[in-house]
Order: sequence, then C-alpha cells, then structure tokens
Amino acid sequence: MNNVRGLVVNDPHTSDQPPLGRLPTYREDIAAKLREAAEITRTEKLDLSIFTGDIFHQKRQNLVSHGLVQENADILRSFYGDRKGILGNHDLSFEGAASVPTQPIGSLEKTGAVDILLEDVIIEYNGLAVMLSPVVWTPDQDSEAESFRLGPESLLLAKDADFVIRIAHGGIVPPDWGDVPFDIVQVDKIDLTGIDLLLSGHLHPDYGVFDIHQGKHVCYFANLGSLSRVSRTPDQLERETIRMLGFTITGPHKVEFAEYVLSTVKPVAEVFYQMSKGDDDAPMELEDFAQRLAEFVVEEDDIERLLHDAERSGVSPEVMRIVLQRLEEAGYVPSGYSDKAEAATDEGEGDPD
Repeated sequence: MNNVRGLVVNDPHTSDQPPLGRLPTYREDIAAKLREAAEITRTEKLDLSIFTGDIFHQKRQNLVSHGLVQENADILRSFYGDRKGILGNHDLSFEGAASVPTQPIGSLEKTGAVDILLEDVIIEYNGLAVMLSPVVWTPDQDSEAESFRLGPESLLLAKDADFVIRIAHGGIVPPDWGDVPFDIVQVDKIDLTGIDLLLSGHLHPDYGVFDIHQGKHVCYFANLGSLSRVSRTPDQLERETIRMLGFTITGPHKVEFAEYVLSTVKPVAEVFYQMSKGDDDAPMELEDFAQRLAEFVVEEDDIERLLHDAERSGVSPEVMRIVLQRLEEAGYVPSGYSDKAEAATDEGEGDPD
C-alpha cells in the first residue's frame, strides 16, 4: 500500500484590485504564490491539493474580471494531481451555496480548474480510501461547535474510509485561545469522532498543527494561515513568512506533516502601504475593526443597525468611509447604505488608508 500526499491551500483571496491597505501589486503577488504552490505539487508529484475557501476576494461579479477567472484557471490547472476545494464566505453571496452558478467561483469550477465539494466523497488514492468531507459555509456556523462535527450520514460513510479529512472555512481556533470580538469555536469543543484531520481556512493567522485527543481518538487540526495577507491587522504585519501545509497519509488513520516555506513572499514593507498612529489617516485599530466587521458580521439587518448606531454615536466620517469601503469589498452592504458604500469605494481606490 502506497502513501497519499497532498498540499493545503488556504484563502488565496485573488482580486483584480488590491484590498484596502495593500499596494497595487496585490494581484501579481498572489498569483506568484499560487504558481509556486503549483510548482511544489509538480516537483513533489502530489496526489491532491485541497483549497479551504476564499479563492476570490470580491464576491460581487462586476468586481471580478474574466481575466482574473482565466488566470486562476490557468494556474490551478497547472497543479499536479487532484484539485478539490470548498466554498468560503468571500466566494458566495447572501444566498449561500445556491449562489455558486452566478459567482466567479462557479465560473472557475466550470473550467475544470477545481472541483468544489458540496457533499462527502470517498476517493481511492494509491490503494487508500480517503474521505473528503466539506463543511458548506453558512453565516451562523461559527456560533456552534456542532457545525463542524460529522453528521450521522457522514459518520456512516466514514466507516468505509481509511482516512477522513474534514474541510472547513470557519472560525476554528486552537484550544484555550484568547478572547476575540467575533464568534469562534475552540477545536477541542468540537466532537471530532470519525475525523482524522480537520483542515480550516477563514481565519488568517498561522496557528500551526495540533493533535487533539478525545478519549482514545486522536484528530489533527491544522491551519497554517492564509496564502494572502489581506489587511494590516497586527498578526499580518508581523507575518514575514508564509508556510503551506503538506501531508502524507501513510496508512489507515495515520498521517505525517511537512511544511513548505514560500520563496515568493515579499517583505511586509513591500506589500502594505505604511502608516503610523501619528498619521492623519485613521489609526490601524480602526481599520482592523472595519476588516473584522466586514468578514464576520453577516446578518444584513445587524449591519444596518450597527452602521446606524455608529452614525448616531458620532463616529467620524473618515472611519465610516473605511467601514463602508470594507463592507463594499465583502459584499455585505445593506440597501440603505449602498450609495454611500459605492461612494466610499470610489473615493478610497488606490488610497493608502
């Protein structure tokens, strides 16, 4: 029986236009890292690459060019072996998975560049039956650990597999993680029965690999951070190195890990506009708030209420502009603020804040 070898690709966030705070080379920078990842798969002759969501950054079709979709397709098709992926929040509209046919991710899948998983599948690689089990993203998933466990049908199917990989795009963090201003699930609170390896994207810091023991069962949890450095959050400003996770399934319920440090990653100073707290621009803490608001607040009525409360409480126009621009990028702008958001995006394009 041979080994099964794979690579994990977390959150590329490809985009025609740079996210707020990123320099104009953003698109080329992400493409270079994806091409390096593809080269790794060819050199190592890997069996499988797993994409954990957010292949695209912009979820509005009019902000994603045909050229970007084609470029992604060309790069992904150059990966050696199978290419399987799941949906991230940036890949979808408010309609969730039902929006795939009208989203850029749907167009990308139609090219044959990646197979988006919406249900469990068992694939035989080199004599080993590997089950890939996707968590289909929903706005409220991170409020409940139950969102990430295997359901009854999946548990039944898992009995036919030598190795089970659960793939999530969620707010999953290592055990005993500190407080954060959004919903998270500590991995040890998830019932990991039947799962050998839990892979997660969505959260961008590099958490590493953990072995989680639940009784006699051992499950590995891994998130080596996003391929992209989208925003000037403190963790990303300190992230000079980007690693990708390699794994080798050596037998039933057995796995080993490797890391690939990307050589195409530029220093932080060469990818972000630089700003300090003494600048006239909004402080970094406010931009951090705007980014997290865009990524983690997904109920439209809540967003409208938050924006209304912020205006009434005297939040400055500059901070509101940043918040609206972030929400416009994420596609989460309520109808009552759409005009203001479009104006904020037009005003902020190419702007260092």
